[in-house]
Order: sequence, then structure tokens, then C-alpha cells
Amino acid sequence: MKGLNEKGITLIELLMVLAISSIIITLGYSILFSTMKTTDKSMNETELRNEAVLITQQFDRTLLNIDEIDPINGDETGSFTTFNASDFNPDGTHKENSPVNIKIDNENLLAGGKQINSDQFSLENTTFKFQNDQLTVHFVIKNTSTGKEFELYKKYGLAK
Repeated sequence: MKGLNEKGITLIELLMVLAISSIIITLGYSILFSTMKTTDKSMNETELRNEAVLITQQFDRTLLNIDEIDPINGDETGSFTTFNASDFNPDGTHKENSPVNIKIDNENLLAGGKQINSDQFSLENTTFKFQNDQLTVHFVIKNTSTGKEFELYKKYGLAK
């Protein structure tokens, strides 16, 4: 009888290949999953920051050359969510499109009736405070789909 045929693979070799392959696939999956999670988090933060930039730029344009702030409502801390912003001519009369009503209404920031924030974002907890001829805005921008918030304080001086 001649020697045994050794051209095939043994069960042990097959199990070792499966075990090593499983480890490699698991590592690859965990790296991919971790990368996707980090990318999602980064994208959400970027969306919030971009929305904050757009809101503040629009708000800056709205408050350009404002001479007077007239709070409509307020609390004991001096914070309010609605005010009129007025721009005057040199003779003391209101300029065209003045005063502009600015308010937080139904989670949106409205300036002159126009919504400033995107529908995907809420500004429900945003407040205004007026002291020493400066308007301080505490922007609280919330992504309604993820629940993540971005807070920003900004001060505006009057044109006077």
C-alpha cells in the first residue's frame, strides 16, 4: 500500500481559517461602525454650527443701524422673547420697514414676520436681554431630529 494522499486540508486547518477570518471581519466591521458613528456626530455638529452662522448673519442684517429696542414681554431677570427694533431718520421719524418685530414664536425666530431659522432647527429657549444700550442674545439652537443643542451668546450695540 502506498502512502496516504496529503493533497486535502484537515478539519483543524479549516477551523483555523474560519477563526482568523471571523476575527478579521469583526475588526473590519467595528472600525467601519466606529467611523460611521464619528462621521454622523461630526456632521450633526457641523449642521448646528452652520445653522448658527446663518441665523446670526441674518440677525446681524436685521439689527443693522437699529437705534432703539422696545421689549414687549419680560421676566424678573430682564430676559424677554419679543421686542420691537426701531431705526430712525435724522428728523426722528421711523425709517421705512421700521420698527421690526422680533420674537421667538412656536420654536422659531421671526424678524418682521419672516422665519430666520430652518425648519429642522428650534430656537425655543432663545432669549434677549437689553442693558446699557446693548442687546444680548442667548441663542439656543436645537436640531429637532437629533435633539442636539448649540448655545451662543452675541451682543449688539445700538447705532445711536
